[in-house]
Amino acid sequence: MAPITPIDPERIDAPAPGRAASWTGRDSLVTALALITALALLLLAGNQLLNQLSRIPANSYYEKRQSQFRAPEHGQGYLREAIQRLKQIPPERRGAQEWRRLAAAWLLRRVPPDDPEQRTQRDRAIRQAITASLIQEPVQAHGWAYLADLQQTPPGDCSAAMAALTQSFRVAPVEPTLAVYRLALAVRCPMQWTPELLSALRTNLLIPYADNRAISAWAAERPRVQAMIRRLLQPHPQALARFERALKAATG
Repeated sequence: MAPITPIDPERIDAPAPGRAASWTGRDSLVTALALITALALLLLAGNQLLNQLSRIPANSYYEKRQSQFRAPEHGQGYLREAIQRLKQIPPERRGAQEWRRLAAAWLLRRVPPDDPEQRTQRDRAIRQAITASLIQEPVQAHGWAYLADLQQTPPGDCSAAMAALTQSFRVAPVEPTLAVYRLALAVRCPMQWTPELLSALRTNLLIPYADNRAISAWAAERPRVQAMIRRLLQPHPQALARFERALKAATG
């Protein structure tokens, strides 16, 4: 019987020298990749935080003063300040919301009718803001409505304007905050109304929570708007009767 060779406890499971080197190199690579990934995530989080922090002052001011932008006394001053604050955000840090709000503020900003150069600069700024906003977030009803508004700037392109308005409806068929605005945009281009657009406008007048009083009050001094609404509601006598009652109440 052959003698049994004793086993050295210190050599149990010990890898060969070449294999040990292979595992050591692999572990180092995995560790390096983990560190690089962690650093990239940290930088990304830090950049996102900087983006958010840079947007807060402008957005806070906009939200605080938005309801006063149309005020006859100080509205234009609030708009100037809102535009300035939004412009202070570096373009690369602006999100779709900031670009959209910049476009909205520029749309409300009045320019002298006898200053075509200033109007051209304003329209260029609006187009840049809308384009940047839609590139970042194409599924937004407000951005497409603003584009429709811009397309109607003299000399105006009703075909392009109604195409943008139709896209706004496709993105959000029902958007109560845009109900009056969409009607106002549509009434300017009656020759470009398509069956799809008319159906979308009618739906917004028929939704259960449509504020007929607000729409009627807005339409009270606008005969063209009244005619458009009557045309849209003609297939729906009950809805048309409600509109007529609300219109009568609004006109006293």
